[in-house]
Order: sequence, then C-alpha cells, then structure tokens
Amino acid sequence: MTGEHVELRPLDEHLLAALLETAVADSDPAAVMPTAEASAEWTPTLRDAFLRFHRERSLADPGSRMETTYVVIVGSSVAGAARLQAHAGGESVDTGVWLGRSHRNRGIGTAVLRLVLAAARGTDARRLLAHTTADNLAAQHLLRRAGAHLEPVGDGTVRATLELAAPR
Repeated sequence: MTGEHVELRPLDEHLLAALLETAVADSDPAAVMPTAEASAEWTPTLRDAFLRFHRERSLADPGSRMETTYVVIVGSSVAGAARLQAHAGGESVDTGVWLGRSHRNRGIGTAVLRLVLAAARGTDARRLLAHTTADNLAAQHLLRRAGAHLEPVGDGTVRATLELAAPR
C-alpha cells in the first residue's frame, strides 16, 4: 500500500484544468471519457469535449448536476478522478474511478475506493454499483476485496454491487 496521502477533492474549475492535464499526459481518452473511441488521441476537440463533459455533468447548477466528481489527489499531484451518480429513487449510487498510468499499482486504487465508499455512505443510498470491463482483473480484484458481489453483464462488462448499509 502507498504511504502517500490520498484524498478526494470536489471538482471545481481550477481542478478541472489540472485534471485535463493529467488525463492528457497520463491516460488514453477512452479510459477517462465514455464518449471517446479507443483509438482516439488527445486532439484540441477532444480536450474541449473533456472540459464540456465535466462542466455539464458535475459543475452545472446544483439542480441540474448529474453526478459529483472528485479529483484524486496523491501528495500534491492530481492522479485521476472518481465520481458518484445517484440512481432514480436513491436506492443506489454508481461510481467510476480512473487513475493515470503512473499512479496505478501503488495501492492508490484501494485508498480511493475506501474514500468513495465513505462518500457513498454519506448519502441515502443502500448500495454502490460499479462497472468495469471483463478484462480489468485489477479492478475486479479491488472490488471483490472490498466485499462487492461481481457478475458478468453480457456485453463485455462486469457489474459490482456493494451493500453500503443494512436494509431498513
């Protein structure tokens, strides 16, 4: 496990610029943007799309925000992002995490998942949902170690369900 200090900070405009720098320098577009193609390169158009994506989903007025995005800070560096998105009815919250390549395999993902779980437990949701690709064995291992139940979805993805609290 990393001895480095890991924290989640709510996304704001200043952090959004730093998050884009990390994404461009240390990640493939498809790993950080669901709308990017696997072979995409960080063009000016794709950089603008990244900024627009986060502004529309996380930095919009509170009434129209789709999700809460947190910037993963390791020491004093931006390492990636984590998000929480409530599902209709509030019974569950969906999460997604990405870390730049240089921040992987250092125990940071474990620390981030612990922080994401704490944030999710601060909501009314009873379960946390996550999706990953069937070939992302590291993410599956991390989720399983946290107590998640994993099941293949059938489209090449795996859904993880983690209970946050005992049923009411």
